[in-house]
Amino acid sequence: MDQPSFSTTRLDHLGIVAGTCQQFRLAERIDALLPAPDRLVSHGEAAVAMVLNALGFVSRPLYLTPEFFRNKPIDLLIRPGLTPDQLNDDALGRSLDAFYNYGVTELFAALAQGVIDDLGWSDSPAHLDTTSFSFHGHYNSSAPELDPDDRHPIHITFGYSKDKRRDLRQAVLSLICEHRAGLPVWLEALDGNSSDSKSFSATLDAFTEQLDGEPPLMVMDTAFYNKTNVAAHSHIRWVSRVPETLAAVKALYQTDFEEGDWHDVDDHHSYREVEQNYGGVKQRWVLVYSTRRARRQQAAFEAKLEKAKTTADKALKALQRRTFACEPDAREAALATASSWRFHHLTYEVDSREAYKTRGRPAAGQPPDSVSWRIRNGQVVPDAEAIAQAQQGRGLYVVTTNEMDKTRAPAAELLALYKSQTTTVERGFRFLKDPLFFASAMYLEKPSRIMALLMVMTLSLLIYAAAEHQLRERLEAEEETVPDQQGKPTVKPTLRRVFQVFEGIDLLEIRTGEVIQRQVLNLMEIQRKILGLLSPEIKSLYINPGGCGR
Repeated sequence: MDQPSFSTTRLDHLGIVAGTCQQFRLAERIDALLPAPDRLVSHGEAAVAMVLNALGFVSRPLYLTPEFFRNKPIDLLIRPGLTPDQLNDDALGRSLDAFYNYGVTELFAALAQGVIDDLGWSDSPAHLDTTSFSFHGHYNSSAPELDPDDRHPIHITFGYSKDKRRDLRQAVLSLICEHRAGLPVWLEALDGNSSDSKSFSATLDAFTEQLDGEPPLMVMDTAFYNKTNVAAHSHIRWVSRVPETLAAVKALYQTDFEEGDWHDVDDHHSYREVEQNYGGVKQRWVLVYSTRRARRQQAAFEAKLEKAKTTADKALKALQRRTFACEPDAREAALATASSWRFHHLTYEVDSREAYKTRGRPAAGQPPDSVSWRIRNGQVVPDAEAIAQAQQGRGLYVVTTNEMDKTRAPAAELLALYKSQTTTVERGFRFLKDPLFFASAMYLEKPSRIMALLMVMTLSLLIYAAAEHQLRERLEAEEETVPDQQGKPTVKPTLRRVFQVFEGIDLLEIRTGEVIQRQVLNLMEIQRKILGLLSPEIKSLYINPGGCGR
């Protein structure tokens, strides 16, 4: 009789990731769009492997993918018969090439729409924004040439860096996320020197053209708001923030409204709504007052004012140490010194000092040999009018929309939508730029493969956000909670926190001859509770991993 042998593999939270990929048929959908029957690893399997690597949060570059799966139950997570060595950089690189050749935007849109359809969602507002990814190394300084399909890879070059890394070349990622759960539904990889004010318009056109029904209400930041974009997209319902540099905004800030014109949203926000016409498009402007914003701006302004006072005092001291040949020169120097002061002006006196070459008291009526002039009793005085003008609009900002039906989009709802940029698309960017995510490990030389990897990264965000939202929905429906990082009950845990809870789960394999039996180790009550709220595909990977023969 054969003696049994024992071994363990690490499952941890990867069953949640793999189960979610299975639930939404990620590999199946990719293979249907990109069939490759002669490959040992299908393009769908390669994508799932890269998503598992990314959501493993170990910051491994793609060429170390076999190492990542060396101690994982790869046949359970992806497919029986698949080995870690088959997930080498050549196999994954060819899949990235296939993603690029198909079109990373088109491929992702099809996959995201499949997830949205499976969830049964529709008519949700959407948020658009961009971010930049920096790259070390030297890429072509000239724009890439078109390939035979009239497609060209992105130009990785210098541009406005949202990471404050102007020393590095970069690529830009444009992302649209739906409002309900922050699921990414559209992406575009853009040149590193692309401009938001121009790219927003092109992205809106491309996104809305492929939709069957009415486009969703689009939420964007100030980069969208200019006369050209506003006029060109009057057929799309949108929400944006109005730049404070516009004269109409400055005039609105100076308007004296009656107390009853303001409506409270909560303890910290109130609003006043007016109609405007900008770019030839009729709009609703929602003037918002935020007490928190006002406090932040006041604190920042006081610090700025103190710094300006310190700078002016130093300049005055230096001025009073100087001597001048005549009074006009002294006054001209005083005027020049104070000319750069924004919030202060200078008061001073000018006096003269006579000098004689002979010793002792000069004789009566003796003219001096020289006369010098100096600034005396100078004072840096606050400019009350300039300070008051600079504080106009404190705590105020303007959110606008071309949706004129107030019942369809109430002002308070518009404000909430705009504020949710931070919990939808901006949260997605924070996720993609997490140091533990493999965004920091994109050791790829070909811009076309970088485009494809950006798509895979966003695909990882899609899987993550979908699993997180489903868990939160079930917790709310079942009136259940799970402990957060501080041990307090919550109905809105982050999936990252759930991943931490699942650390340390192993899979014991018992081999007896040709038969393999499996048993999950270290599965505790809290993990069983969470699994009971997740999809059957996830639950089966932990509760009944099964066995297989060889």
